[in-house]
Amino acid sequence: MSLSNGVRSERFTTDDLDELLFRIFQSVTHDLAFAYELAHRMETQDCRRLGFRRQVELLSAISPSWAERKGREHDRILKEHPFGDMAGRELRDAGHSPQTASQIASQRDPLPVAQNKFSSNERALQANDLRHRRRSIIILIIVCGLQGLLLLPWPIASFMAIFFFDAPIRGSGDEISRYLAAFSIWFYPVFYGIALLISLLAFRK
Repeated sequence: MSLSNGVRSERFTTDDLDELLFRIFQSVTHDLAFAYELAHRMETQDCRRLGFRRQVELLSAISPSWAERKGREHDRILKEHPFGDMAGRELRDAGHSPQTASQIASQRDPLPVAQNKFSSNERALQANDLRHRRRSIIILIIVCGLQGLLLLPWPIASFMAIFFFDAPIRGSGDEISRYLAAFSIWFYPVFYGIALLISLLAFRK
């Protein structure tokens, strides 16, 4: 479900994991792409020209099939609502129709298209790798989320750990176990942060 100004604008349900991930990442990459466009804006150019291109580039880094699908959606949008940048306006002023002007302007500065550079076996291996990568993302989010929930009671647990040393110590083994238990609680946020950082670095490789 998506909201616009607090009003539900779209409701979406699916049993397809790939479709769900596409919906999530197309929204994320859209925001990133147009933030990039805003930082590199050219006043004489339709903002969608750079924004659309950047979104396809971001999606292609995750899944070439998603990038190709989004590129087709961009094409459908531009057929109904052509680029309105300065180049297009100059061509329309020269007598070209809006659609023709948009096509000529797009040929000068085309949108990226996902290239089919791989053999069928390589594409199958790539698709399988992407499926494993997406599952890994979900597993990492779930595991880190569950471990992160333990940070909520941590302040109370770290205070209660002080009382581990109230009872008489019955030997060196007992003393060591108490210190280990106490320090494992006190340093849990540090251990969690290190584990999270290592997981993210390993995932990026």
